[in-house]
Amino acid sequence: MPFCSECGAELAAPDAQFCSQCGAKTDLDAGAGVATAAAYTGERLNPVTAEPASRPGFKPAQRFGGDQEFANYVMEAEGTNAKTINICMAVGIFILGWLAIMVYSFLGKPYKGLLYFVPVFIFARFAVGSIPLFILVVAIWAIAWVDANRTLGKYQAAAKRRLNEINLQPAPGVDLLLEKGILLQKVLGRGSEALESIKQAIAMPGGDPVLWGLAGVAMFKLGAFAEANAAFNRSNGAQGGRAYQNRLRAHRKKVGKKLGIASSH
Repeated sequence: MPFCSECGAELAAPDAQFCSQCGAKTDLDAGAGVATAAAYTGERLNPVTAEPASRPGFKPAQRFGGDQEFANYVMEAEGTNAKTINICMAVGIFILGWLAIMVYSFLGKPYKGLLYFVPVFIFARFAVGSIPLFILVVAIWAIAWVDANRTLGKYQAAAKRRLNEINLQPAPGVDLLLEKGILLQKVLGRGSEALESIKQAIAMPGGDPVLWGLAGVAMFKLGAFAEANAAFNRSNGAQGGRAYQNRLRAHRKKVGKKLGIASSH
C-alpha cells in the first residue's frame, strides 16, 4: 500500500487521489506525491523537493491547498471580513486614508496598504481647490477599496476550494478537521461549523502543532475558551513566523486570563 509523501500516512487505497489524514493530492498517475513504506522515514516530506518538512524548503502552503499567498494569510494575518473592509475604507477617505494600512494589515499585506496611503496622503494635502488632484485622490482610494475586497474574495475562493477537497475525504484525520475549522472561522466566518469541526479534532489524538495553534486562535475568537485552551495545549513546539508566534502568544495569554489559568508561554 502506498504512503503519503507529505505526512507519511498509509493511503486508504492503492489508487487514492487524496490522503485521508492531511488531504494532500497524491498524483498517483504521475508518480509524484507518494512514497513507499521503505522510502518513508517517519518525517513529513516536502512533495516538491522530497526533503523533510522541517528543512527550509518546506512551505506552509502545503497545509492549505498549495497556494502560498493564501497560506500566508491564514498563518500570519489577523484576518478580516467584507463588512470591516468596507466600513474602514468608507471612513478612511475622510481621514486621509490611514485606515487603508489597517485594512491591508488585516489582509496580511501592510506594505501594500502603505503604497496606497502615501499618495492619497500627499495628494490630498494639495487637492483643495484642484479638481484634477481631487479626482486622482478619489481614484487611488477607489482602486485600493476594490483591491482589498478582491483580495479577500480570492482568499475566500481558495478556502472554499480547499474545503471541497477536505469534504471529499470519507474519514478526515485530525489535521484536516483542524484545517477545516480554521478556514471556516477565519476566512468564511462560519463559526458554528468551525466549532464543530475543531471539537471533533480535539477528541482525536495527534495533530500538527501549527494547526493546533491556529485552531486555538479561532476558538478564542468564537468565545469557546475551553476549546481554545485545549487547542493551545497541543500547540507546543509549533513553528511559524514572527506574526504567527506573536498572535499565538497573545491569544493564549488571553485565554489563560479568561479561564484563570497562569501561562508560562
